Amino acid sequence: MHIATIVLSILLALAFLAIGGPKALALESATRRTVEMGLDTRMMRLTGILEVAAVVGLVAGLWVRWLGLAAAVGLVLLMLGALVFHARRGDPAKQMAPAAVFLVLSGALVTTGLLSQ
Repeated sequence: MHIATIVLSILLALAFLAIGGPKALALESATRRTVEMGLDTRMMRLTGILEVAAVVGLVAGLWVRWLGLAAAVGLVLLMLGALVFHARRGDPAKQMAPAAVFLVLSGALVTTGLLSQ
């Protein structure tokens, strides 16, 4: 396994644990932001659960490659969905930047994961 794959997996796992955990647990900070954006809290929880599931897949992928690859592909799809959501709302680029950065990092992980097989 390439070092880049390991580093990206760990960094994305930490980031999405921090982002998805509060959503999955419906903590007040996540709920407040979700309501401000006009989203349903059930959708927020589902998104958080998917992000935490990706964390599990990324960590497991350090030992079982296909799980890590599947988790990375899931994150790519999730971040594409986030970008579409922000674009439809007409959000400024500043609000879309985190999803775009995570899309690029997840895509890089997919690429390194495919190259290391």
